[in-house]
Amino acid sequence: MDEAVREKLAFKMCQWKLFLLALFCVIAFGIATLSPDDEYFNLKRWAAIVSSVVLGLRAFFLMAVEDASLRLDSEGFEKPGELIGQVRIRWADIESIRLSWFRTGISIRYKDARYRRVLVIPNLYETPIDELCEKMNEWHARFGRAITSLLLPSAPAP
Repeated sequence: MDEAVREKLAFKMCQWKLFLLALFCVIAFGIATLSPDDEYFNLKRWAAIVSSVVLGLRAFFLMAVEDASLRLDSEGFEKPGELIGQVRIRWADIESIRLSWFRTGISIRYKDARYRRVLVIPNLYETPIDELCEKMNEWHARFGRAITSLLLPSAPAP
């Protein structure tokens, strides 16, 4: 097997960004639960409580996991799943990789079995988001088309 095909790269999550996210969620939870409100069922209040709990648990989970990193290889990339497990996307399935608005993450448009989907990788890694997006585009250009060309039958020689 070619050495370039076996190439792998990993980007580690930044622990202090995860800590700040978890701290923000704890503060938001406290504000939402302690805010004086005459109505018992205030939709905004419950939405704030639920979202802060979910995001906070996710941040604590990612801090506790030993190897929560974004991994690139010749076939595609793998990132931690939304709650548990891993999400893996092949380079051949990706249509575009670009920075999302305000540089808060990387937006990846890809095709699934039936649908076109968008995945956002948040800015939680030690590597600056610009460099990470540039590296992912570089790997997509290098391996995405190469793998696709291997899957397509070649035309017979004249």
